Amino acid sequence: MPPPLALYIHVPYCVHKCPYCDFHSTVQQTVPEVAYIAAVKRELLFWRQRLKDDKRHLHSIFFGGGTPSLLKGESVGQLLKQITTLWQLSPQCEVTLESNPESCSPAKIAQWLNHGVNRLSLGIQAFNQERLTYLERPHSLEDARKAIQNSRRGGFTNINLDLIFATPSQTINGWMEELDEAMDWQPEHLSCYSLSIEKNTPFAKLYKQGKIQLLDEDRELEFFTSTEKSLAAGGWQGYEISNFAQPGRSCQHNLNYWQSGDYIGVGPSAHGRLTKIDNNSNIKILRTINRTSDYIESQREDGSCLLNEHLCTSQESGIDCLLMGLRLTDGMNRESYKKLRGYDLVAQQPEKIAELQKSGLLKVSRKKIAITKKGKLLTDSIIEKLID
Repeated sequence: MPPPLALYIHVPYCVHKCPYCDFHSTVQQTVPEVAYIAAVKRELLFWRQRLKDDKRHLHSIFFGGGTPSLLKGESVGQLLKQITTLWQLSPQCEVTLESNPESCSPAKIAQWLNHGVNRLSLGIQAFNQERLTYLERPHSLEDARKAIQNSRRGGFTNINLDLIFATPSQTINGWMEELDEAMDWQPEHLSCYSLSIEKNTPFAKLYKQGKIQLLDEDRELEFFTSTEKSLAAGGWQGYEISNFAQPGRSCQHNLNYWQSGDYIGVGPSAHGRLTKIDNNSNIKILRTINRTSDYIESQREDGSCLLNEHLCTSQESGIDCLLMGLRLTDGMNRESYKKLRGYDLVAQQPEKIAELQKSGLLKVSRKKIAITKKGKLLTDSIIEKLID
């Protein structure tokens, strides 16, 4: 039986490129909205025709970016109308839209809700004006507060706040004050990420030149553990390394990624994952990506783009399952890994598993393999050790 099916729509436009961001985006003061919406609608039709025998309902929809909130409310409505014409939605379908505070007006909030968006993810990043300036965010602290307030007043009952911590020279006390303000707003979900230096970003160049000094591992660990402890005390449980939710408010779309679910990627540089099951019940994973930044111009008559497709080997599928599943607090499902890889990881690598357990970095149950609290900051090295 195939896993749940989700839909991701990439909106690549930004008013400013943040120096830490490595997501595909283009800075345009005037978004070519009419042409972009038409292109997305054509690609949605392409995928529905290609998957005409797939009877699954959509489990979740996610508008990511870039900055999706730059789109007019009626444009988001046009896309959701197209989607619901082509697919049936599951009864509890989660529809998320990422928004930056400066483009989150009361009028748009009302339109998003009216058209079916039921979860809002606000890119706050910091509750400190100095840090917002350092991160080159296009909004002010006052913009951030107004956006949260307007979202609540407008009727959103499922809100996520994105925050970045462990920026150079940041203190624990300062971060705790910011986190306290975030919790005071009572969002249903908080995503708290440690600043990382991604390749080919302005911060990467500055780091290489020695102009950025990241916090050392011990300090970063202090930030991480303090964040986890403070949020847990406030009622937000960490269900993934960087994600915390009130009971029943985990992000269903991202959980689908981490639990090896399927998703269609629409828009420039959007990724997809589709499960293929043959007559012998063998599972193969098809990876897709739109390879072009010239999304509108390169689109073919049938709505397809310059699509790069790759049928994953069982080893690649197993690695993907490890990379995603071990990020979760509950851990990776052993049976899911076995179906993709062809064998049980614990049975295949008993010595490595035993060593990691003895070091207090891994815990194993009959159904799951999970990284312990002690091992969370060593996740990458633990996964690397388990990859065969």
